[in-house]
Amino acid sequence: MNLFHLIIVSFLFLSLPDSGCAGNESPHSFAAQVEKLRGLDADSTQKLNALINKAALLAQEPVWARSGDIEEMTGGPKVKNGVNVKFYDLSSKYYTVVDRIGEECAVMYGLACNDIGISDFILNELPYMAAAYRLSPAPELKSRITNQLRELTEWIPFQRQGWILPHLPAGHPWLSTNVNDGIYLATANLIQAIVLSLDILPADFFAGDEVLRTDLLNRIRTEVELTHHDWVNAIPDFVQKPLYQSNKWIVPLSGMMIGAAYLGDMQAVYEYGVEQLLPSIDTIGADGSMSEGFGYGLSRSTSSLLLCKRMMEMNGDNRFSNSGNLINIAKWAVLGFQPGGNVVNAFDWYSGQRLYGITSVHETITQLAAITSDDIYFWILKNMYTDPSPTLFGMLSLSGISTAAAAMRVIIMTIWTAVI
Repeated sequence: MNLFHLIIVSFLFLSLPDSGCAGNESPHSFAAQVEKLRGLDADSTQKLNALINKAALLAQEPVWARSGDIEEMTGGPKVKNGVNVKFYDLSSKYYTVVDRIGEECAVMYGLACNDIGISDFILNELPYMAAAYRLSPAPELKSRITNQLRELTEWIPFQRQGWILPHLPAGHPWLSTNVNDGIYLATANLIQAIVLSLDILPADFFAGDEVLRTDLLNRIRTEVELTHHDWVNAIPDFVQKPLYQSNKWIVPLSGMMIGAAYLGDMQAVYEYGVEQLLPSIDTIGADGSMSEGFGYGLSRSTSSLLLCKRMMEMNGDNRFSNSGNLINIAKWAVLGFQPGGNVVNAFDWYSGQRLYGITSVHETITQLAAITSDDIYFWILKNMYTDPSPTLFGMLSLSGISTAAAAMRVIIMTIWTAVI
């Protein structure tokens, strides 16, 4: 990078306006944000229709189901209660530890990891299909969404025990089937997936099936209460020895907050979550930098934290809204992009080290843009990428990209500032 390039990037970092979350201007739901997509320009509308078509294809795939054992995990799709279901094969987790921790513990570990893996897929897919259905109702989409939601009501709890087993020292009392390592990433992922979907789906979606909606609300409540219980009683290891800067701390707490904010009648739990997240916000640099790096910092941690902030703002709670730590995360993200399509600080983002570079963070940047409506993220999407990612957030980002500030305006302003 030559001196001129360094000056340009530095002043870009300093001169772009702080736009924060759209909720700062007028709190609105994700449903309202989806509705705004009906007024896009011709080019963006074409891209939106392509995303809706991809969601329709996704709706034809079997529903994600929870594996009951390692054999079922590897057995391929089957029919369950008249619905085509599929499983996620993470049996490799089982095989890598079975010789060290024994059969029973290895099975528990494999199934717990499986919950995390599937919950990632569901968080990406379910709200995406919900938005597509809102914009273009189709029986296939409604059936797929309904069947996936109904399947989730049977997952009790969202996160099964055993994710910590391979990391325990020999002789630890939990190295048996009485392990109690508490809630984890799947808990938060599925709370977020259901809350986003319920917020986006049209009001009449559950007409004639109010029991399903009630069951989903009860599942959210139970998982929020479980997270609160595990935190207060310091059950997970990352609560026993607080890891404020870690995605282990931030993601489950954000999930608890998102669920409590959506339900609206869990004020004590909600306030407890605010109190517990404040130390995490303090660990973020004033410039928005995160010690977990460009990978974990910009994926699990930041997206969950900013989604939590967005849900708070939708409820009129702006306590996190003016935090420079959170506002400046977008500027820190800008500085992660390097010449040649590489990303800096890729030690924690393995696909960013080789071949993929900035492509590896496309979905993350898209998610942050859609959640915050920050012009810096939209500038990145407009100038560094082509097609939007096939997710809810890829759809929502289209409205921001179409109105993002032109790159030339920013460059002229930074050069002028440098000259004077």
